[in-house]
Amino acid sequence: MSTKAERAALTDLLVEEWHDYAEILRSRGETWDTVSFRDWSDGMYIASGRVHALLKAAKIIGLRIDYAEIDRLYREKRDAQARARRDELLADQNGS
Repeated sequence: MSTKAERAALTDLLVEEWHDYAEILRSRGETWDTVSFRDWSDGMYIASGRVHALLKAAKIIGLRIDYAEIDRLYREKRDAQARARRDELLADQNGS
């Protein structure tokens, strides 16, 4: 059994690792659910392997999470960061 803190820490790690995976896919014009495995680069295999290993660890400690959920959490974090940057820029412009 795991603690809530352990599950939260592992979820954070998954979202961080997903960033690399998602960015590589984006550069190829793909998404996690439309990816072609035929011509992956070494970096793609490494990024995918890290995510897969963390998903295995999540399963071991009883964390129910899958690729779709990681992607959703990643997008939420990315969007929140983008909004914060936009708000900061607007505040700077309004203060100038």
